Amino acid sequence: MDEKNYKNVKVVAVIASAFLLFIIFAAAFAYFGTFNIDLNNNVAVNIYAEQGGDATFTTTAAQLNLQVPASAMSQSNSESGNAVLAAENTATLNVTLKGSEGMLTTCTYNIIYEYDNTSETYGNSVAVTSGADKEITLQVSGLNGKYNYYETERNFNYYSGSNGEDTTDVWESATKRYLVKEAKIRSTGSEETAKWNITGKYYNLDVSQSQLEGKSFTGKIYVDPNYDCVTEELPTENGYNLVLTQNGGRTTIEAKTAPDVTTAETGVVGMYAAEDDLGTSYYFRGKVNNNWVKFGKYTSDMYYNSSDRTLYNTCPDGGSCTKIASNGDDMYWRIIRINGDNSIRMIYTGVTPPTEATQYVMTDTNYSTSIGKTPFNTNYDKSEYVGYMYTLGEQHGISTNSTIKTYLDNWYTFTNLSTYYTNNTSTDLLADQIICNDRNTSNAWVSTGSSFNYAANDRYSAGTPSLKCTTKADRFTVDDETNGNGALTNPVGLITSDEILLSGADNQGSSNNSFYLYNNDYYWSASPRGFNGLSAFVVDLYPFVGLRYAAVNDASDGVRGVVSLSSKARLSGSGTYDDVYVVS
Repeated sequence: MDEKNYKNVKVVAVIASAFLLFIIFAAAFAYFGTFNIDLNNNVAVNIYAEQGGDATFTTTAAQLNLQVPASAMSQSNSESGNAVLAAENTATLNVTLKGSEGMLTTCTYNIIYEYDNTSETYGNSVAVTSGADKEITLQVSGLNGKYNYYETERNFNYYSGSNGEDTTDVWESATKRYLVKEAKIRSTGSEETAKWNITGKYYNLDVSQSQLEGKSFTGKIYVDPNYDCVTEELPTENGYNLVLTQNGGRTTIEAKTAPDVTTAETGVVGMYAAEDDLGTSYYFRGKVNNNWVKFGKYTSDMYYNSSDRTLYNTCPDGGSCTKIASNGDDMYWRIIRINGDNSIRMIYTGVTPPTEATQYVMTDTNYSTSIGKTPFNTNYDKSEYVGYMYTLGEQHGISTNSTIKTYLDNWYTFTNLSTYYTNNTSTDLLADQIICNDRNTSNAWVSTGSSFNYAANDRYSAGTPSLKCTTKADRFTVDDETNGNGALTNPVGLITSDEILLSGADNQGSSNNSFYLYNNDYYWSASPRGFNGLSAFVVDLYPFVGLRYAAVNDASDGVRGVVSLSSKARLSGSGTYDDVYVVS
């Protein structure tokens, strides 16, 4: 099949929308302004694939308006030496692709701002206020393109050509500028949507803005109809093989000398090999940016209520809630390793697509990379409470759910992950993989009274991590016939301290903020640390000292779920921030 096998692209409808700013004299320094961005764009395109049926590509947008009252633009409201935000608003531009069943459709598109022919141009025919880094600004966030010129908030005259800036790739013509260039969206038959949030802001300065008096800036923001869509056969290569090939192949990876994990890894590295319970595993280490995956969606809004540390689809009365996800949000992950059975282990990284700025490390803001905070167990005064599941009086018991397991199972119900796991190995995209809660000890185990360490603690302290989980009762799985204990309801769990150490974390009491699992917040592993006679402890990742430990009833640690894609899952893309892996 030819790489590009569609016959034609037909634009069904384009409805232009206005980006409007009026400035009217009102004060001696700053001036009254009305900043309106009206996005009401609707572009629908039918794509005929020569060998794959029809696909549809659609863009729609909500309306964004900024209204600035005169009082907000008075000199008295400005701060000496600063710009004061007078108004802001955000609209969401949705780009939707429904590809042909059994085919891979990829559309590459641009988002453009185009001035009207009769409009003034900000930063050209109308000067930007002298020294104003922020006066009229835009920020565009979403599934990142190769070039997102407004990834961070910038004055709207950005890349105006002043100071020797190269504008070759920014301007299509004298009146058209790119906001985002070479964004991609893929579909294998299901409807996929990329959400772009476009935020406009208007600032009151402490100097005269008289050059804006009586001027207007009008135009439209839209998806460029001159996009490129390619329909091709679905990849036949399994995802694990694609990842390994793109990282040098098995032979090259296995030939690498094992890294010294007593030294934190701050550089760009790649993949290494180590044995696990099922064979040879291949793990990512260091400041890597080619292990991004988009997989799964939220099926309802989800709020984290810090009052009771519980997840809800609506915030309860009297709750103190943070919205973590909206219905329909895509889920993003980082690949930890290829397991010994060729399944792909991943850790949850939120609903925010990676950008150039976050391609290596995405830090956590209001649970943007986690699903809230919870104790590992609310009870703490017995050593059994280090268990992902536990039985009082037993070292390796599995009769009672831990607090964190219940929390993760609750989170799982807010997503469509269950549609990818039915315990049918021939069709499922999620695998029943081992979640290791290694409760072996380095000296005698007791429930209470004596102090002792667990084996995982000794491994990370000595810098001798292992991907093997030697006791079957500690290998948490859904199915108990082969690899594990069969205690789980859902194929979801936590990362181990061994995996965190192998990924590049520091184990010597210093922070490493460069490796891909760092998120500038505390979060739990599944690895027990020890018991001090009074309290049980589990290993966590601490942003300031690397691997450490917390009492199991500590409520300040975050939760990042871990799942494994089946070895049958196929991946498209290269795993980079602007070409994340898509699962089929």
